[in-house]
Amino acid sequence: MALPSPAVQACPLLLELVAPAHGRVRTPLTVSYLLHNRTLLVQDVELVMDSSDAFMYSGNKLLHFRILPRECQTLTYNLYPLLSGYVPLPRVHLVLGPGTAAASTLDGLLDEMLPSHIFIMPQTKTVTPSEAICAS
Repeated sequence: MALPSPAVQACPLLLELVAPAHGRVRTPLTVSYLLHNRTLLVQDVELVMDSSDAFMYSGNKLLHFRILPRECQTLTYNLYPLLSGYVPLPRVHLVLGPGTAAASTLDGLLDEMLPSHIFIMPQTKTVTPSEAICAS
């Protein structure tokens, strides 16, 4: 009995997220996206970062660039958490070969490659010396 062979698709790009395990409300949080070109061809890429109700961020919202064969491109964003809890990260969209007939979106693969949420702890309360005296 012959088993059917699975259809395996090779993904030309690998996207990694480098981020801390958690953050704190109103404390800047630096995250980096590492985009690896796993092919022997130069890849033309367009990256779009969605806005988010849970974060303000600094960094490029729309970026068009090329990645050399077997090279890695690092994109760094400073996120400023506005909400506490298990909050969704701003969504990243990648398009290979933008502006061409062969343009392809990698949203389905990115959903599998990247974490979608991060835990944000509440802001710590600071006690002023006068409050400490009144409490005792």
